[in-house]
Amino acid sequence: MQPNSREALARRLANHKSFRFNLCLAVLVVTGIANRFSRARLLCGTGAIVAACLVAVLTLVPVSGAFGQTVYEVTVHNNFGTGEFYNATPQNTQIWLVTDFQFDYQTSPGVWTAGNQTAGSPFVVQLSTISQGKLRLYRTGGSRMYAVLSQAQPAAQIPYPSTTQPCNYFEWSFSGGVPGVLDLSWIDRWDFLTRLEVSNLPASAPTMVYGSKQRQSTAAVGRAMAGYASQTQYAWLGTGTGGFSQALAFPGATNPIGWVTQNQFTGSGFASGIVSFTQALDQVIATAHLATPWTPAWTQGTPGPGLGPNWSTAGFRVGYPQGMNDPDTGGTAGSVWTAYVGFTGNSTSGYTMTLTDFTLYDSSGNCIWSAVQNAAGATYSVTQEQGLLDCIWTSSWNNLQPPQPAWVTNLGNSNGVMYAVYNALASGLIYLPDFVTNTQLNLADPKFAGYIAWIKNALNYSFEIFTKGAQVTNDGTNNGLAGSLQGQDMINLLNSQGNQMMNPYFLALLRTQEVTPAYLYPSQDELQFKGIAGASPVLGLQPQPLSTITDFGDNAKLDWYLGGGLNPNITGALMLLLLD
Repeated sequence: MQPNSREALARRLANHKSFRFNLCLAVLVVTGIANRFSRARLLCGTGAIVAACLVAVLTLVPVSGAFGQTVYEVTVHNNFGTGEFYNATPQNTQIWLVTDFQFDYQTSPGVWTAGNQTAGSPFVVQLSTISQGKLRLYRTGGSRMYAVLSQAQPAAQIPYPSTTQPCNYFEWSFSGGVPGVLDLSWIDRWDFLTRLEVSNLPASAPTMVYGSKQRQSTAAVGRAMAGYASQTQYAWLGTGTGGFSQALAFPGATNPIGWVTQNQFTGSGFASGIVSFTQALDQVIATAHLATPWTPAWTQGTPGPGLGPNWSTAGFRVGYPQGMNDPDTGGTAGSVWTAYVGFTGNSTSGYTMTLTDFTLYDSSGNCIWSAVQNAAGATYSVTQEQGLLDCIWTSSWNNLQPPQPAWVTNLGNSNGVMYAVYNALASGLIYLPDFVTNTQLNLADPKFAGYIAWIKNALNYSFEIFTKGAQVTNDGTNNGLAGSLQGQDMINLLNSQGNQMMNPYFLALLRTQEVTPAYLYPSQDELQFKGIAGASPVLGLQPQPLSTITDFGDNAKLDWYLGGGLNPNITGALMLLLLD
């Protein structure tokens, strides 16, 4: 239905009393729904809610269900290869779905029975009782669907990360019947491979693929993880003393492990024991010591605000096109920010992070505030004692010990800084040759056609180009961005670091994925390799995951494959690649 015909239909329907009553009732229901999904877009204000309800009523095809909400069909597949789960092969009777979505499930072809009827309240159903693995998921709320491997029925509750029962999940949000962000998450803990295919989409390329490629092995990836964990700098990834990972239990499985990074952990002092992390900080200190001396003249005159080299004695330069306030007073709001990030100290005395030359720009790339020009050259620091390492590891200031420094509060969007710092260290992109040498963009390259700088007069590769991408003409396939690291670029970059990379969990799992990576750590949003619609072998080209009614339409279908589908005993070649 075209927008103009939809509006005409709205006017006609508004003349019917029954429609007006149902619309008012829908508004009351939507107003009372709490969105439990932190990354979802929230509807704000009564006008937005009424508009969303109107769009929903006019675009959805009603079926039997609460308040005429439509459903999405979800099919769950037991895709475990023989012996794939650490020598065990989970059966349908050993797979349980735990979810707080409202749903019905098929008991025989074409025959449906009510499952969970209360969105937001966890419910358990055994896969073997679901004919062909088919469910109808209502757009009424909820947040997650877990697949739990267990001989006995698990509790009707969202599994804790510490559970010994192997599990995995996807998460989705709904607000007033409108779908929000859909993610396949391997972020809390990774127990086994999964793949989520979303088909029948309204886009020209009607399929989105999340997670594992076909014919991968859970056990093979587990062996690769164990290989890393056996090395001193990565012992934190194991199950030994100081290790974060969790021994699991499943009939017939040999030493199954739930691999954990604690990238979402809330606590104090845990990150100081991550040897590969402190080694990464030491490497930054050593690199900055040999770099060009930082000078405020770069901002005051030549080359200009934000245009200095990517490395200086003040550290590495980061930035991002996102809203941020000045750290001095919080009174100036910018659309783009940059700063040098430097470290001092060591693993014995503790580390301090200092931001130098913090600068804000408007949406046209003009400098509107800088610490050099507007705050007498002020720098902004936080120490390990205050929780620095724990905050970087989790890409969040939540682990900062009170009182929080005023400059952090003043930033407003303060987690944006931690996103940048974590990604700079974990990806290693700050050591890419084009970053280190401030390589100039080749604007004659067709991929940079129509280039518009995030920062006025910026013509060199920068952190924001490698992560967000450069603004270019949208050719229908590039989403108007160019130059960002794609999935295979990231794999190659991590491979090149060998045992110097900070987080091998990221590499081991990224290698298994095809189009859109499952979520592996909180600040992954900053990197733009999130996938494309269509069965492309390219890992990551689209700036956003599926997230709106425009993306999903009314007829999207989800196929969730549990397991990678490959016998681990025939994966010698894969193992060599994973451990390379």
